[in-house]
Amino acid sequence: MTDDRATRLQALFDEASLLPWDQRGEFLDRVCAGDVALRLDLERQLRNVGDTVVVLDRSAVTGETELPPEPLQAGTLLGPWEIERLVGQGGMGEVYQARRADRAFELRVAIKLLKRGLDTHQVIRRFLLERRILAQLTHPNIAHALDAGAAPDGRPYLVMEYVEGQAITDYARTGTNGQALSITEMLRLMIVVCQAVQEAHKRQIVHRDLKPSNVLVTAEGQVKLLDFGIAKSLSEEEVDATRMAGEATALTPAYAAPEQILGQAITPATDVYALGVMLYELLTARLPHRREGRSASVIVVELDKETVLRPSTVLRQERGRLPEPERASRLRDVSKDLDLIAIKALHPDTARRYADAEALGDDLQRLLDQRPIQARPDSLAYSASRFVGRNRLVVAAAAAVMLALTTGLSIAIWQAGIARTEARSALLQKQRAEQVKEFMLSVFKEQDPYEHTRQQQRTPLQLIVEAARRVDADLSGDPEIHAEVLVELAGIRVNLGDVAGAREMLERALAQQKSIYGPDSLPVARSLIELARAADKEKGDGSSEIEPNVREALRILALPGQGDRRAVADAKLLLGRALGFSQSSTAEALKVLEEARQIDEAVDGKDSRAAVNVLLAEMAVLRRANRVAETEKAAREAISRLERLVGPDNISLAYPLYELGSLLTTEQSRYAEAIPLLQRSIAIRRKELGNKDPSLPVNLAQLGDAYASLNQYEEARTAFAEGERAVPENDDATLYYFLFRRLIFEQTAEQWKEAEVDARRVVALSRKLYGDLYPFTWQAAAVLGHALASQGRFEDAEKTLIEARTKMLLAAGPGAYDNASPAAMLGIARLLGGRPLEALEPLRAALLLTEAVFDRTTSVWATNALNLAEALLQIDNIGANAEAKSLIDQALSVYEPGTEPIFLAKALVDRGIWRFKVGDDVGGRADMDQATKLFISNSGNHDIDMARIKKALSKKN
Repeated sequence: MTDDRATRLQALFDEASLLPWDQRGEFLDRVCAGDVALRLDLERQLRNVGDTVVVLDRSAVTGETELPPEPLQAGTLLGPWEIERLVGQGGMGEVYQARRADRAFELRVAIKLLKRGLDTHQVIRRFLLERRILAQLTHPNIAHALDAGAAPDGRPYLVMEYVEGQAITDYARTGTNGQALSITEMLRLMIVVCQAVQEAHKRQIVHRDLKPSNVLVTAEGQVKLLDFGIAKSLSEEEVDATRMAGEATALTPAYAAPEQILGQAITPATDVYALGVMLYELLTARLPHRREGRSASVIVVELDKETVLRPSTVLRQERGRLPEPERASRLRDVSKDLDLIAIKALHPDTARRYADAEALGDDLQRLLDQRPIQARPDSLAYSASRFVGRNRLVVAAAAAVMLALTTGLSIAIWQAGIARTEARSALLQKQRAEQVKEFMLSVFKEQDPYEHTRQQQRTPLQLIVEAARRVDADLSGDPEIHAEVLVELAGIRVNLGDVAGAREMLERALAQQKSIYGPDSLPVARSLIELARAADKEKGDGSSEIEPNVREALRILALPGQGDRRAVADAKLLLGRALGFSQSSTAEALKVLEEARQIDEAVDGKDSRAAVNVLLAEMAVLRRANRVAETEKAAREAISRLERLVGPDNISLAYPLYELGSLLTTEQSRYAEAIPLLQRSIAIRRKELGNKDPSLPVNLAQLGDAYASLNQYEEARTAFAEGERAVPENDDATLYYFLFRRLIFEQTAEQWKEAEVDARRVVALSRKLYGDLYPFTWQAAAVLGHALASQGRFEDAEKTLIEARTKMLLAAGPGAYDNASPAAMLGIARLLGGRPLEALEPLRAALLLTEAVFDRTTSVWATNALNLAEALLQIDNIGANAEAKSLIDQALSVYEPGTEPIFLAKALVDRGIWRFKVGDDVGGRADMDQATKLFISNSGNHDIDMARIKKALSKKN
């Protein structure tokens, strides 16, 4: 880098570092003016630098290295303490292990010494404030201060209890015996942490830098809270005494609360947020957001876009982060209540977060004690469920007594009112029948060409809206019939797709029914179920409105005299699906669904439509929970029952057939079994709904994947072509999803011309739908670059891939696995262009990113390892050849079981080239022969691989 550029970068850095975080982005936009390299250099330098100490790392700019000040040597004295070794360095100080120099007593301590160059007036005040804060805190789980003084050069130091331990997240992975902690053990640890933090909160002190490295656990399992270096005293009158210049950025971004990042008021809830991040990390082995490596300006801009998935959702969706048995175990143990606690602790609004550490710790203890938590609204049903969990025997005995009492009382009340009920019911039914008859006649008249012209005839939805208006006008004098007919019309309106209109009618009917019959009446329960059904139709199983409505309905239906088994079954079906959606309550969901199915089977028979609907819901819940064998069993049972009920070609069979085919393909690699199921599902959809059924593209893409996995590429191409024709007109989202699936197939099959066309379409659609900061936009751009390079268009490929790599870095952030694909494709393009030395950097980067997520037994790792091995073989020196051999051997151990013959063949080519290099011509030829047979016997374009084989063999002939 030239001196002029280094000087300019230094000047811009100096100017930017003096700005608050939320103003730096605008500054960089202005001064960089499209110079991406300059912007990346500045963001990298600013990323981890607080405003307290602003020093540019010139070595990154000029390549020069400036040695840091020498640490204190062993044997140096600080007062009565003798330095033994340097154990760590932070932003403000160096930390040493030390002991008493006079050996008056044996005690190891940690000494925090202010760094040279930081002994300004403000920084020293901050250091002294830390001393004062620690002197106030005497708690067994806080590392306490023992002494203080000044070094010979005047720098202050602080002597603290020495703690030998692991960061809490590391300890959770290994425990004291090498075994990962259970969820219960993790929560007990977090409760102790909360108690330690609450000791500070009681004294009006906010830590402000809680993170795993500041919460250590000793070998004996004792928690120790460290480092109050940027703590804030809320009772301090002079603000500057607790702040350094620009202190809004003296924090760890990954664990900082939004109000810290924005420089807003600090409260104990600020520490609660950091505790919430640690809790989330313990549960999921990842952070709740994606701030790592992002610039301050980007974090500030994206704060209001941050969304936090429930821990159970992360555990369900993200595989490979934890060993599979551990992930499954955590998924079982992370309850819905624990999800809610974590989400409440991480709420961006301090008013909706736990007020302090004590409140968070109390809720965690309530969870362990099976008491109602504060993170969710209380209800009779919920409180009762937690009471029952704690007192099962007492409840069982009380229930027996209450059953005897209520049964007798209910019978007496029922018999006394039966005559009045029957009379009233007869009248209501007669009036309702008249209303329905009138409405049906009006529907027929609407379609009568002698009554209305075709232009005047109305749609079914328009008829329902008109009927509702007429009901409001004609039946307002009889609120009972009025409400009942509204509910019926609303149900039809939901089925016609007008959920908002149906909801308005149901809410009016519910208000009337509560006024007429009271809040615990059967009509109210039925309307609550209909409201839940409307929410399910509008937002799916995950709607937050379903569970409270159906639980309230079930509470009413359980009261004496409210026997409606069909309503109970309907409510339990909706509840089970809602519980299963979050996966935090899979066991409860399956229990509720089984109860619903038993009711339906008892009332309507085992092969009834209602019973099968519940069985399909059980299948969906089981699949979300990744219980593959049970999902398959439920799907096959549902298909068998539906075939008996409606015949072999009914449209209701399309869904379970597709789900079973998808399960066999994606979860079990049983492609040959999956194909006829998928074909049958597609045929039924086409017969009943035509070629424009919106589900067809997804079905055909799954079929194409199954064919491709069996190397039946012609059949795969046909399925994908049919799928594209089936995409609804102007449905960009479905087209985008479909094309991305086909693009993956074309890359695997090495159909580079087709891949280029589809990649360009996917990139354009992705930018249109989701914008430039969407990682999958640049994933597709990386495939485009690969396709261009594979066709020999290296200059276009290089340009495309450098842009994809740069934009992916901005979209996903440094360190994200998303960066692996554009890096790998760039390396492959340079290899194909004969530039192996330039290929090394991106290929190594791709492999390192992959290793952070996948272990070395996965095909994902092996693919990236082979790419790097190919580059190393082309460099051809002893060290490169040895590294290549190690990578090839590990990749072969992944592919040799034979499940992926094409990749096995690629690995054999690499090993054959290596064997030729070391003089093993016999072994090299054997590898090349085996690879050739595999390529010939499997479909696809293997011209590039066959050319490598030919070139290697020609050198030996």
